[in-house]
Amino acid sequence: MDALVVAQFAFATLLPVIACVGLTLLRRIRCIMRIPKIWWQIIAGLVFGLIAVYGTEVGIPTNGATMNVRDAAPLAAGLFFGGPAGIIAGLIGGIERWFAVLWGAGEFTRLACSLGTITAGVYAALLHKYLFDSRMPSWPMAMATGLVVEVLTCFSSSSPISTSRCAPSRWCKLVPCP
Repeated sequence: MDALVVAQFAFATLLPVIACVGLTLLRRIRCIMRIPKIWWQIIAGLVFGLIAVYGTEVGIPTNGATMNVRDAAPLAAGLFFGGPAGIIAGLIGGIERWFAVLWGAGEFTRLACSLGTITAGVYAALLHKYLFDSRMPSWPMAMATGLVVEVLTCFSSSSPISTSRCAPSRWCKLVPCP
């Protein structure tokens, strides 16, 4: 595997973390603190939506499937910046995944991956509101939430939602194909 591809994938994996830290520090600047919360959430949703698009586009082809980190962005947006941010990022990432088949993304899991990305943003929004009481979660809780979302996404990629009898999941093979 090409070292440049692995480096791009590693960067795409770390990008949501870098964006969380950067936007959190940026929020502490006095003139930016005056931006209303809803506008700040829209900005965060747009930033993380673009990160989700980047996570789709730098995927690594593996055994007929593409390994990517698209779902991490809406999950981070929803958990750390609130419901609107997660939902906006999930919609941007999911809609882009739907249309990504036009420029070469796999069609087998088109619907499942698109819905999975949108669901990740909604799931993070609900967790932020009801489990974390609109506060930032601890890093271990955020990691555990990410693990749950990825496992659910892997199951959905192998479910009847997929458009083929045995659609390859993105990076894990938890559910064997018949």
